[in-house]
Amino acid sequence: MKPDEKSQRDAVNATAAEWVVRLAVGSCSEDERATLDAWLKADPAHEVAFERESLAWERTERLRALRPQEGLAGFEGLAPPGRPRPARRRSPSLRRWKSPARVAAAVALTLGAAGAAAVWTGGSSKAYATAIGERRVVVLTDGSRVELNTDTRLEVRMTPIGRRARLLKGEALFEVNPDRRRSFVVAAKDDEVRSERAAAFNVRVSPQAVKVLVVDGAVEVRGRTGPDGERFSSRLSAGALGVYGPAGPSARTTTTGETERALSWRYGAIVLSGEKLSEAAAEFNRYNAKRLVVADPAIADLRLGGYFKQRDVEGFARALESSFDVKATDTGRAIYLSRAVSARRAPAS
Repeated sequence: MKPDEKSQRDAVNATAAEWVVRLAVGSCSEDERATLDAWLKADPAHEVAFERESLAWERTERLRALRPQEGLAGFEGLAPPGRPRPARRRSPSLRRWKSPARVAAAVALTLGAAGAAAVWTGGSSKAYATAIGERRVVVLTDGSRVELNTDTRLEVRMTPIGRRARLLKGEALFEVNPDRRRSFVVAAKDDEVRSERAAAFNVRVSPQAVKVLVVDGAVEVRGRTGPDGERFSSRLSAGALGVYGPAGPSARTTTTGETERALSWRYGAIVLSGEKLSEAAAEFNRYNAKRLVVADPAIADLRLGGYFKQRDVEGFARALESSFDVKATDTGRAIYLSRAVSARRAPAS
């Protein structure tokens, strides 16, 4: 298969998988369902890919181990079950996605998991916060939009000469309206993300680093390598991921599938594509008060692949038990993961 053909096939598979997940978690509006109908009718390959991803979603074994030599191409071994079906409308009012990358940039104002996020004001500044498991979209006075992920705190100050936000905690997707007179600046720890033109970018703050994923347009990132380190300035274009931490700045180009996985939080999903069990547990813990605790180091490095609802921590634990030699002990406040007793027994000599 030629490289261009493989790239096109991968793009179709990625789009089909995203539609399956969006339908299953109930985050599609009627117009978006009509858009899906049009996409399915546009090419028989689209419908084939959609059916394949729907069947993968139904599989009983919802997780699989990924061997080092086993690639992560495609979306096989998906979970959880429940085959979605596209809704049919008599008069399709289509909203076209501008490109695979712009799918992630389009902000849905209706979010099934959005809670009543706290909002408070101080002077000309406003601050927004989401609790664990909540998401919220904020429309700013200049028309720019910000989508806040779980457990996030954001302060925004809009003035005639500048637009400035500070991401104190968590993760947010910014969709910036252009204004050549006023740059849009997002501060996170010691770094700043700056844009004057239309752009969409995701910023995540963790104890280890600040991550900036550019979905559309371009941004400039300014900062320093540590509190007393040298200053730096770098430009990131669409598809670039910048990581800024104690080790200094780094950037690389991501694939469309990787971008979509990184932004799967927007429609209530966690996508695992080779992450360790310890990493998967940490991701689930971002969205749930009930904690996943990997109590046995022997299973911490188990690599996984699959789709899950963010709040379905019990379902994830059941899937581990049904697919691997893992025991899940639910205490009500936490689920402790360890090797199953049978897996600890030494083979008979």
